[in-house]
Formats: sequence, structure tokens, C-alpha cells
Amino acid sequence: MSTQEENPAVLLRQLIEARLEQVHTWLPAKLIDFDPTTLRATVQATLLKVMGPPGNQTKLEYPTIFEADVLTIKTNTFGMRAPYEEDDPIAIGFYERSTEEILRDVQQRDPTFSRKHHLTDALVVRGRMTDKEGTAKPFPDCWLDEWIFFHRDKPGTCIRILPDGAVVVQVDDSAKCYIGSGTEGCEPGDVAVDYAILGTRHRAWAADHVHSGVMPGGGVTGPPTEPPPATSGHVLIGE
Repeated sequence: MSTQEENPAVLLRQLIEARLEQVHTWLPAKLIDFDPTTLRATVQATLLKVMGPPGNQTKLEYPTIFEADVLTIKTNTFGMRAPYEEDDPIAIGFYERSTEEILRDVQQRDPTFSRKHHLTDALVVRGRMTDKEGTAKPFPDCWLDEWIFFHRDKPGTCIRILPDGAVVVQVDDSAKCYIGSGTEGCEPGDVAVDYAILGTRHRAWAADHVHSGVMPGGGVTGPPTEPPPATSGHVLIGE
């Protein structure tokens, strides 16, 4: 045995490094397969694992991870799902302890298995941007203070949530539909929908208005004594 191998400090470092190799935090990865109904994915880490002491190291692929939990935005009554595709670049994190029994519901449990930060207990944390992708298909450089949902190949096709709570729906940079923002920002060909009076005044008018009698010829009522509420140039859905 060499002097270096007999050195307690070296042995301790090797033991610590061997243990740390089994503790996983975050890894860059790519998506292999995605089940959109259960939000579970098959993923492959894109970082190689280095094994062995310095001077005698081997680079290996991480094993494929199956049934990885996919993080999303959801509540008991609302959910949002991204259309993941094969080879999408993603980031995966790892739960602190075994998730076999933990992911069944929201009850507190002590996991049966003792593993920690293990590859088996992976969590897909949405997509990530590679340098190459950021150059070829960058995110839009406008609407920086808005929530946006857009098509990567056609950024002009999007849904925008404005700071004042209004919503703008547009397709391929063509005419837009403004919901809740009146006519501010509208251009020729756009549509404005005023949600503040969406159907309310027209329903009240339809229930309470009266007609001016019977038209000549019988069986046909005359025009209403009061016209329906004005729309002020808005297209009012539901009226």
C-alpha cells in the first residue's frame, strides 16, 4: 500500500467523495417521453458522471430516469400544462427523501425507504434555455412587464396578461382581441371586449323592456320603447 493510500486524510476525502457521488441536487437533462395525463416523464441527464480517483477516472452516462414527477402550476380546481416534446432541454431536481409513498396524496408520512437525494426521486422543473436555443429562438424582447404564453416558432401568436389585469389574445401579429382594457392600445381591425358590462345591462334590458304596442297586421309587437344599451364601439360578448 502506498503512503498516499495510508494517509488518513486521503482516505477520509475518498470516503466523502464516494458518498457525495450518491447525493444528487440538480442536473441538466433532456426529455425522452412525457405522459400528459399523469404528468410523469422519462428523462436523461445530459451531464456525464465522473467515477474513480484522479488519473484513473471514467466518464459514464447517468441511467435513464423513469416516472419523474413533472412540476407544473395546479390547484384542486385549476391546472396548466406545457406540451413537452422529445429532446426538450429541462432541469431536474431530486427530492430529499424517497417519494414512493409520499406522492400518493398530501398526508404526512415517513418513507419506508431510507435513500436520500436519489436519482429515482427526480422532479422535472419545467424547461430551460440552452445557449444555442437562446440565439436561434430567443424569447420576445417586448411585453417585459406582462405574463405571456406564446408559440416559440411564432412569438406573435400569444396570450398576454397586462399589469392592469386585462388580457390580449393575438394570432401571428394580426388583429388582436383586448379583453377588459377598453380601446386603449387598439389598432384598426382589433376587437375590444369590455368585461365590466359583459351582458349585464343587456340581460337587464331584455328582462324589463316594454314594446310600443302591436304593429299593423296583428301578432307582431312594435319596437321597444327604449333602445338597448349602447356598446360605445365595443363588441360585447353575451349581450
